[in-house]
Amino acid sequence: MKNFSSSYLFLIISVVASLFLFYIDEGYYNFQWMKSWGNWIVFMIYAGIIFLVQQLFAFIFRKVFKVNNRNYLIAAIGVPVAISVLVTIIFV
Repeated sequence: MKNFSSSYLFLIISVVASLFLFYIDEGYYNFQWMKSWGNWIVFMIYAGIIFLVQQLFAFIFRKVFKVNNRNYLIAAIGVPVAISVLVTIIFV
């Protein structure tokens, strides 16, 4: 697992989290949203924001708090914060 970059882990987690959000929100508990190109564009934006927030948390944890090799901790904190950021962007 040493060669597995944290960026790949964060990318996989952001895509899975976005798929779940679209499953419950856009698709009304199905994957019919995948038929629309417009939904795919929004999906990429969601996944990108979640990924960037995780990368931001990784940077903060590694540089400020000197925490290394805690990718799962960073993801566990970064995903809820990223979803909160998305909800704030959407509803404000």
